[in-house]
Amino acid sequence: MKIIFIITLLIIHLSCGNRIDKKKEVQIPVENGVMKTYETPVKNSPQVVRKISKEEKDKIDIDAKNCIVFLKYYLSLNAEPTLTDLDQAFILWQKNKEKTYTAQQVQQMLGSYFGNYCVNTLNMEWVFIEDEYGKDFAVQSKEFDVMTFPFSSIQKRIDDDENDFINGLYLLIKDKLSDDKSKRKVK
Repeated sequence: MKIIFIITLLIIHLSCGNRIDKKKEVQIPVENGVMKTYETPVKNSPQVVRKISKEEKDKIDIDAKNCIVFLKYYLSLNAEPTLTDLDQAFILWQKNKEKTYTAQQVQQMLGSYFGNYCVNTLNMEWVFIEDEYGKDFAVQSKEFDVMTFPFSSIQKRIDDDENDFINGLYLLIKDKLSDDKSKRKVK
């Protein structure tokens, strides 16, 4: 049975909360050393995949724009935000006792921004997935069997009180897109 690398997060695919396999640590070389992140391979199961509607995309775009306001609340930004900025703002939000933003708002804003970032830089597209694990928005490669669930990724980190993962997740996706094993064409 073919395996789709549904990157990290995922998979604790929140509607059902069922872990499929154990997550595997992945080390990715970066400019100043090695970044550790995780992936969870899952067995392929029947899925209903559809492109998102214009209304759904508009909502994602609004939430991504609101993410800039969130980032400016926690950080002094003078330039286009980086994924490291998202990580830093998320950490500051977690540490803040008086939450200006709810967990759901943070999930929507950071998930939207991160998903759009992947779409714009990695030749991916937003889709809506329904399978045995539940229903969720995902970003999948237009060419290969690589997909990630931005909203679930953020929610998992909120639930598990983890942080400093957004840049690592992006690098993992980028690495999978360059890995020959992942280069099976999307049907």
